[in-house]
Amino acid sequence: MIDLLRRTVERQTSTELSYLRKDRLFHFRATRANKSRTYKYFANVNETSAKVVNAYANPKGRGYVRHHAASFRFERLADEWFLIVDSTFYFTKDGFQPHPFPEALLAGKKRLERNAAIRGQVMMWQHLLVESSKPVAGLFEKNKPEPILGFETLPLIQLPQAVPESSWTRTDPRAKEMESRDLFDEGNPA
Repeated sequence: MIDLLRRTVERQTSTELSYLRKDRLFHFRATRANKSRTYKYFANVNETSAKVVNAYANPKGRGYVRHHAASFRFERLADEWFLIVDSTFYFTKDGFQPHPFPEALLAGKKRLERNAAIRGQVMMWQHLLVESSKPVAGLFEKNKPEPILGFETLPLIQLPQAVPESSWTRTDPRAKEMESRDLFDEGNPA
């Protein structure tokens, strides 16, 4: 059942996302080699956008492309199914070919993320999934698959006080091991 749900999400989001079976990861697809891509979405009430595919050039010709990505896991609670979104990033050499050293790039990016960035990603994924469940409307949207699954927006929770940003950070005992290194300066081939 869970695989059927995953395949349905893959079909419904196929105009925006690619699915990597080996990694069980959905990621925003590149439209052209070494080109950035922006995705517009609504975060609560305001329209905003995110660079979901971001190309980074390197003077030595060893640039990379970062894609917003997520693993989706279905969980059943009582009589309802829920989708758990674990956002991450996927790295390629040019937007299409996998990067040979994605772990170092991912560790560096994750270390810089804070609460606001993660919240923005949650809102972006929510928007994409809710939009994928809307029926096709219009002559020019013929290639969009007819939705089977329906997704709802997350409820807004009002807190009397904001959670301090420092409470989200913690020290990982492996932090020294995972310090980012510039792969381009170490002589590693890209």
